[in-house]
Amino acid sequence: MTVTAQGKLWLAAMDPAERASWLDDRTSAEMLGLDAVRAAGYARNRGDNEPYIGALAVPVLNARGGIALTLSVFGMVRRFDDAMIAATLPKLRDIAARLMPDRRSGPRRHVLDPPDGNR
Repeated sequence: MTVTAQGKLWLAAMDPAERASWLDDRTSAEMLGLDAVRAAGYARNRGDNEPYIGALAVPVLNARGGIALTLSVFGMVRRFDDAMIAATLPKLRDIAARLMPDRRSGPRRHVLDPPDGNR
């Protein structure tokens, strides 16, 4: 969870008590840059999990504004430079936005909402 772009998004969205259960004595929210991930709205992996694989992930939010799932791209880490991120991030965010429910239309069931219907 602490070494993937997707995991960092989930950790950044958690409240501190829940997050603490995922972190150990060697890993802190500060060390992972989770405040920066939360502020930026995306996370990167630069070979953290597998030495030659990089990733970029964005959240897909549910009707309540919480993370329902993450959307990511991955590939050879040498290709995941700042230019590639700058070109790819807007496209990922656009796709994620299309998957989100329209919050202006009021409460309704959406495919990304939990099955119990809690909002």
